[in-house]
Amino acid sequence: MPEETVAYSVRLGGGWAFLFWLNIIAGWAIPFLVLLPRAAKRSAGHLFRVALWMLAARWLDIYMQIAPSTGALHRGINVADVLVLIGFTCAFLLVLFRNLGSAPLLAKRDPYMIESLHHQV
Repeated sequence: MPEETVAYSVRLGGGWAFLFWLNIIAGWAIPFLVLLPRAAKRSAGHLFRVALWMLAARWLDIYMQIAPSTGALHRGINVADVLVLIGFTCAFLLVLFRNLGSAPLLAKRDPYMIESLHHQV
């Protein structure tokens, strides 16, 4: 669609092309290839590392949606970008841990709870 091509032309010019292609590779290609083997999907440690990678790739995706739209040329990710990320992460964790203590982590009166707790993969 012609109105959507403007967004891609902005992100492929002005110094944004590297981050554009990195966004595609980091957010899709690498996790896809890393999670292809069956053993990779069964390892909790491996899945945790992939999840952290995906969080970083998602941050880059959101950054690439917002930053090129300001019309500025890409001069790199600066300290303010990182501080905003840290601030929102801390706010999220604060709300999460405050609310986590007020709600039960296991469902009450679930007839299948005992069966699901002893389930082996």
